[in-house]
Amino acid sequence: VIFNQAAQLSTHDLSFRMAIRDYLQAITNTIESAFYCYRSIEAIKSTFQGEEDHEQWNAMHSALGTDREEIMSTVKPRQARHETKDLCNTPANAAPYTGRSGQVYEPL
Repeated sequence: VIFNQAAQLSTHDLSFRMAIRDYLQAITNTIESAFYCYRSIEAIKSTFQGEEDHEQWNAMHSALGTDREEIMSTVKPRQARHETKDLCNTPANAAPYTGRSGQVYEPL
């Protein structure tokens, strides 16, 4: 069901399609998974309303129950140090960064 919803939404929303593509790269490319995780998060952010970048981030965090500190402390340091072997390389590990709302953003 989730996969079908995601596939349908991706035909209408370019940012969401890019988020799905980067998410799939994150769980299959362990060397660069943190990079693709963060790109996926940014693409998901782009699907939210807001004229300014910070408005989109705030809307995403509000809808998904995330916060900047959680993302920055988990994804960014690993991206910088290339310590990616255990971050977002399985759907279970990626779940907190692709949405907790029970909506389409749950892992495929």
